[in-house]
Amino acid sequence: MSFAVPAQPPGQPLSKAAPIAQLTIPAVAQSDDEAPAKPVDGLRGKRPKPVKEKNHLWPSSLQPTLVLIQRILTPDRNATDSTVIEDILPPLTSSNDVDIELYAILAIIIKDFVNTWYPRITTDHGFVEEITQIIAHCSRALEQRLRRVDTAALLLDEVPSLVQAHVDAYRTSKSASVNSPYNLAIRHLYHELNPHPALSPPPSHQDLSTLLHQEQNERAYRQLLVQGSLAILLPTEDLQNGPLRTLVGDIIADLVVGQALAGKICEGWFLHDTITKLSAIVSEKVQPKTSTDELHDDAKNRLEKFGLLASQSKSQQHYSPSNDQSKFSAWSWRIMQYGYLMYLFLRYVLRELQLVHHKPKRQQIARISTSSPTMSVNVESRTPSADHQQPRPVLTYGVYAMISTLLKLADRMPWLASMLVFLQHVLLAGVGQVGQLNSILDRLLYNAIETHFLPPSLLPKLLRTLRVALFPNNSMGPPAPPPPSIEERLAIKHRAARSVRALIPTYIARKYYATNDDDAIVEEITDDILDPLDDVYLNKHLVYDVLELILIRLIPELAEQPVSDLLAERGVDWQEVGALEIHNNDMNGAV
Repeated sequence: MSFAVPAQPPGQPLSKAAPIAQLTIPAVAQSDDEAPAKPVDGLRGKRPKPVKEKNHLWPSSLQPTLVLIQRILTPDRNATDSTVIEDILPPLTSSNDVDIELYAILAIIIKDFVNTWYPRITTDHGFVEEITQIIAHCSRALEQRLRRVDTAALLLDEVPSLVQAHVDAYRTSKSASVNSPYNLAIRHLYHELNPHPALSPPPSHQDLSTLLHQEQNERAYRQLLVQGSLAILLPTEDLQNGPLRTLVGDIIADLVVGQALAGKICEGWFLHDTITKLSAIVSEKVQPKTSTDELHDDAKNRLEKFGLLASQSKSQQHYSPSNDQSKFSAWSWRIMQYGYLMYLFLRYVLRELQLVHHKPKRQQIARISTSSPTMSVNVESRTPSADHQQPRPVLTYGVYAMISTLLKLADRMPWLASMLVFLQHVLLAGVGQVGQLNSILDRLLYNAIETHFLPPSLLPKLLRTLRVALFPNNSMGPPAPPPPSIEERLAIKHRAARSVRALIPTYIARKYYATNDDDAIVEEITDDILDPLDDVYLNKHLVYDVLELILIRLIPELAEQPVSDLLAERGVDWQEVGALEIHNNDMNGAV
């Protein structure tokens, strides 16, 4: 499963930076706030002229984004609509929406980090066009590999397992630091439990040499990841172009990975604020206004807002239509509501069962062959290992263990944790094995994940949100403001805890945490969920682990050979790459 729904038959390579008109890429469904695209035979779906959005002047809206892309990436063309994406620039993926967001991010990076010095040398735009073509070539190669990756298992099984390991290591190191008579730092204990060569040695403000040494190792590690990926994805002629390869590698390693992933995203206050925003989005979807009283009050408030209804007197403010109903009538309506909800649930289950019955079963996902059209002849001659990625039942995904670890379910309610584990065992190994791989229940759950949790429209929205968070107003802008103070960070953390508490029904929260005090519940949520995300150095371990996992799933060649050997097979000397001096054995062990 992948985010890009239009599947391209495997084995049909895309030429480097091919014009959009030479490709057959069907249009995908547009986001909710845009008109659907009309497919055209032989061309990628033509996006209609942007509709006038309510917030059409916002930098993240469609029209300013297209203007930014045209002004930076195609300054010689006077395009004012989406034709700048479809007819001029090479396609990055098979989705128009994803292409726009990726090109917007690329335009911001080139505007703030390339155009600040390159126009002083020459007015030729060929260099920027060559960078765009290289990025397009790499993105199309990654998309082809992404189609062979089980995205649902990656995001709901493997990544949650890394989060669970991070939380366990944090709690163990914190407990050992508090109980140790030697006053050991949490960072040192955590690094011993979850070592990473890029983050070694643990930095200490008492010893500045450790800070410099750790930063050098981290920069070298980022170069290793990027240069190894480019050695697989780039065509030979571009890979052997030293200045171009170095510039593209520095942009990805220092700006994208260094400043974005390992910088702002690893900050504890940024993660806490992200949790607050995500909780607000989830709260709007799972807790809509459904009761009669809430809808009635909301309608009256709108009428009063526009002066169409006089404000209520104090004697009328506590009036409710339910007060005029008898108990029999109220219970009758409630039974009818629950019956209707049950009918909707059964109809949904039957419809999904009928749908998954005609879908193919999940099979073993073969390892991506190391040969590709971009490889040289000697790389194609290598025989890939006969390794396969075995799919797992949905009931065994690591997301359940991660949630149990975050909530400390085994400590607070061991009887409930034992019941859930026993139920999982019965479904997987009991009579009928109804939860095993490719069973009716497993296929039903997997289809629900694909349809509701990982829809094709999710990736463009995530990219847009990421662009707004990292590049406000479509630019790096002035120097970043100083990080929040200690009081501001505590306030952000407290808001995040409150937002998580709002997602839990009051009755369940009070029963689970064994208290009726909401402040005590918020404190427990802070200790269990938010405290493991406080330290930026500890968060880097988790972020780099997730990045390595994704790269290994997309580019398994990185786990088979050192980066120097991958570059040597493509005719590039590792010493000419310009990376820092590192211990190759340690770094290759991490990759």
